[in-house]
Amino acid sequence: MIPGNIGLFSELEMLNLHSNHIQGPIPKSIFTSGKLEVLILTQNRLTGEIPEEIGHCTSLWSVRIGNNKLVGNLPMAIGNCSSLTYFEADNNILSGEIASDIARCSKITLLNLASNGFTGTIPSEFGNLLNLQELILSSNDLFGAIPLSIIMCKNLSKLDLGNNRFNCSIPKEICDLPRLQFLYMDQNSMRGEIPPEIGNCVKLLELQVSRNYLTGNIPSEIGHLENLQISLNLSFNNLHGPLPPDLGRLDKLVSLDVSNNQLSGSIPFEFRGMLSLIEVNFSNNLLIGPVPRFGPFQ
Repeated sequence: MIPGNIGLFSELEMLNLHSNHIQGPIPKSIFTSGKLEVLILTQNRLTGEIPEEIGHCTSLWSVRIGNNKLVGNLPMAIGNCSSLTYFEADNNILSGEIASDIARCSKITLLNLASNGFTGTIPSEFGNLLNLQELILSSNDLFGAIPLSIIMCKNLSKLDLGNNRFNCSIPKEICDLPRLQFLYMDQNSMRGEIPPEIGNCVKLLELQVSRNYLTGNIPSEIGHLENLQISLNLSFNNLHGPLPPDLGRLDKLVSLDVSNNQLSGSIPFEFRGMLSLIEVNFSNNLLIGPVPRFGPFQ
């Protein structure tokens, strides 16, 4: 247990108790002096709520409290932490709607609230986070549409919304994010077609949109994503039509999964250009013709 009298250290600027077996609540007294700059309590057994008193620490720039058993809402007072740059509270039992007040932390570059019980929609105010580089909200109970204001986050390189209940289409505007490298929207209820504008995301390294209700053809513009290398996963949707030959331009791609759709036609000969493929899954489709004798198909 973190002693309540820890607040007596009036000059405390950094507290790092990472990876222990500490139980009990986060003491309010930690924030009494208002001088705390770094708080790292990850991988413990902390319980209770995040104290509202956190808002007293305007110099606090790094908060890492993930992998605990914290409950309750995000305190609105967190918006007073004007220096906040990193905030990680993943793998807890936090709930309620995501407080829009966190959008007042204009310096934040990483916001990780994954694997909690947050509900409601993504606050449109997140578009004010102009320095945001990573937004990780996966494995919650979020729903509704993805706010178009997110396109104001021009520094965004990672957007992880996987394993929620989003039931909108993939906004074509997201494809205008110039630095986007990782896009995860898998395991939702996304509908509509994959926008051809996806080809504008030329810095994408990984695209995961599996286990949704996406329809239409696979846009040939995905073949423009020549930096795509980790994974392209379109599996478990309602995609139909042929495999676009332009996918053969993805010569850095390691993993391709288009299984469990309604794709038809044959495997294009152009796929011989996919020289880096290690994992390929075309199962449970309507494909015909011979299996190619090149690359990973040999």
